[in-house]
Amino acid sequence: MFKQIQKGFTLIELMIVVAIIGILAAVAIPAYGDYISRSKASASVSELAAVQTAMSVCVQDYGSFTNCVTQGSNGIPTVAATTNLPTAPTLAATSGTVATITTSSAAAVTAGTTPTTLILTGTVVPGGSTMTWALNNAMCSPTRGIRGAFGCP
Repeated sequence: MFKQIQKGFTLIELMIVVAIIGILAAVAIPAYGDYISRSKASASVSELAAVQTAMSVCVQDYGSFTNCVTQGSNGIPTVAATTNLPTAPTLAATSGTVATITTSSAAAVTAGTTPTTLILTGTVVPGGSTMTWALNNAMCSPTRGIRGAFGCP
């Protein structure tokens, strides 16, 4: 009597492996998409850090945002469109103590692939030397955007 040695895998073993891989992929692919979106959102904000810093220094020098919203002037750098910022940012002073940096971010925080509008609002605390920057709610998202910074929960 000869004993046969098993060669290869049975069909049921292969089906179980394919099912496990399918379940792992179903969990991993959406998580990866969220990770990429958060990375792009963070990169978009990071690319504007030089403008934020320059505007803060300019406000300390001039006392208000009025002279601090022209790119290439008063120490404000000129920022062009990049991969993470599909449109060049625009700077605007809504008052002497409040200004905005508006552009679009490649991070699709909401469904779809349309770039999300990114608005950073700088506010000078009246009578003080502090300045705060807040991010618009479209970029604040615990799963696909900025979280835990710029006033985002």
